[in-house]
Amino acid sequence: MTAPTGTPEGTVRAAFATGYLATRIAAVGPEGGEPYVWVRFPGPRRPRPFSPVTPAIREAVAGLSGGPVVLNLGVPAGAGRSYPAGADRSAGHVLAGGPDNAGWHGLSQLMYGVGQLLHRLHTALPKAWAAREPAGAARLSLWLDGEKGPGAGPALHTAARARLGPERWERARTWCEEAVPDRANAVFLCGGVSMGSLIPAAVGGAGAPGHGTLLAGEEFAAGPPEYDIGWLLGELAEFRLRHLTARPEASSHCAHAVRQFLAGYGTGSFDAARAGRMAALRVLTHAHDFAAYVGWADDLRHHLDLAADLIDTEGAAALCADGHPMTPRTT
Repeated sequence: MTAPTGTPEGTVRAAFATGYLATRIAAVGPEGGEPYVWVRFPGPRRPRPFSPVTPAIREAVAGLSGGPVVLNLGVPAGAGRSYPAGADRSAGHVLAGGPDNAGWHGLSQLMYGVGQLLHRLHTALPKAWAAREPAGAARLSLWLDGEKGPGAGPALHTAARARLGPERWERARTWCEEAVPDRANAVFLCGGVSMGSLIPAAVGGAGAPGHGTLLAGEEFAAGPPEYDIGWLLGELAEFRLRHLTARPEASSHCAHAVRQFLAGYGTGSFDAARAGRMAALRVLTHAHDFAAYVGWADDLRHHLDLAADLIDTEGAAALCADGHPMTPRTT
């Protein structure tokens, strides 16, 4: 993987790339700043570049400080961004870690802070500063409408049409329309909120438990607040209902993290049903992105099973609400 010019070199700790996004994590030493740098830049098949981060956005985001989790907008590095960070592991690494992973114990506290941060972002920044539609919903909508995309996108399209059927397909298309930015309840969105972009300070670094940074600014958009909420819920649902089913303790930590995230945002301050629908879209979008930007894998059929269940229940399981009708799959 080739990093953008002008970025710190350091000692590379990890590098991974898809056709959508490439990442390099390097240790740069503690002198005068953060000990690590995350360099991210658009992959060769990404349909649109990173969103611009204007001086006004930077100033407004700086005013959101004060909570345990902060937005890290990085600095330009060619077509990409370079993000100084306190650790070399993301919350996604924590979720994928082994049963003795020490990061579990700070996860729910961290997610509470993420909820607080997103609520502040949604209420403080004018939506006009990020007028375009959310990128994930836009590319999923195109794929649902028949533009089958690069890589194994066409193969997944065929498999998904057979697995989901016309009724679920139409429901997903309708839900994509809920993410358009011209609705009255639209706000400034972080866009594409990801566990892979959340850096816990206490995991691989020297920060306090519950503190961390969220790498952001690549997919700023305008839309309903439930888009950001549901996007993160969908990621956590994938871990809990697909990857952690054989690890009850880890699954329980994950479910508690969901509840803390929603409590941090403010339960009752958003439309839970819409957040569930956005979570279902996130799971389906992840299947699309893997096929389009990584390639075909037979495991995608299990991913479609999860998407079908979430569409049937409007994503209720993703909110970890008591009495939801869905049980975790074991396959």
